[in-house]
Formats: sequence, structure tokens, C-alpha cells
Amino acid sequence: MNERVRLICQEGDQSSLLADLSINKIDCILTDQPLQLGSHVKAYNHLLVESGVTFFATETLLKSSSKEFPQCSSDFPWLMQGKKSAVRMRILSWLDKHNISPHLVAEFDDSALMKSFAEAGFGVFSSPTLIEKYVADKYDVCIIGCEEEIKELYYIISPERRLKHPAIIEIVNGINKQ
Repeated sequence: MNERVRLICQEGDQSSLLADLSINKIDCILTDQPLQLGSHVKAYNHLLVESGVTFFATETLLKSSSKEFPQCSSDFPWLMQGKKSAVRMRILSWLDKHNISPHLVAEFDDSALMKSFAEAGFGVFSSPTLIEKYVADKYDVCIIGCEEEIKELYYIISPERRLKHPAIIEIVNGINKQ
């Protein structure tokens, strides 16, 4: 952008962030969960990007199973997104569909912390396929398999039906160029 922008990123539950959005304390919410129907705040969902899911583990952990993906998943300890994560239920449903009973050893609200535990060899984890190369390189983990059936969706929630804020438009355009 030609204009100078100061980006302030806050983490919180959607209700609190929506309250801040309604009083113009923040300009938008970046989230993996759409605004729920019946919300008391006048705001709009804008689908930003969607991705399949890729599963990862360390090379050492992968050597402990001779099965192919996805059946090998039953042989590993699992690091799972926290209960507030939108993708968690999709992953658990997919595992159930494939008769895979994951041995959950830890749950995380913080995805970077989950990846650090995985890097140390504590278990299998998932991340959006859109960033699989980055994740594999940064955390020194191997790709076990990818699943397009499981979708991670990311939204911008804004007070506007049509996005007008120049910085938000720039974010959306930047994502769409990739």
C-alpha cells in the first residue's frame, strides 16, 4: 500500500471481537469460523480462502508404522487443535469415517505450539495444505498425506457488506494472488 498502516493483531473469542467490531474499535476479524446466524452485531462474512488439510509427523515417528495413509494414523500419537477450532470436528469426523481411532496426547489452541511439539516428535498433527511446504521446512516434519475432503475455511468478518477499508482490500487481494 502507498499509505502507512499500523496493524494490530488481537486474539480473542468471536463474541468479544464482534463487540469491538460493533463499536469500531477494530476494523475486521480474521477467523476460521463464520459469523453465526442470529448474531446481534451487524456484520458480514467474506470467505477469504479455503484449503484442504495435510497431516505431518517427524521421520522418526513415521518409521514406527508400515501402514499406508490414512490407516497408519491409528499407529501414532495425535496432537489436535483445541475444542474451539472449527476444523477439529471435521478432522474427527473424517477419522471416524475411515475407522481411525486417534490416540490424542495433547490439544492446542495455539497452532505454533502444536507444531513445536510435533517437531519434537510428540505426535501427528494437521495444518492447511496451502502452507504445507512452509510447515514441513520450518518444523522439520514429513508429509504423511493430504485430504481435500477436510476443509479449513478462513473468513474476514467486517461491518460492511462490500469491503471498503483499503488495508482489508489489500489483504484480500494479496491472498487471491497466491
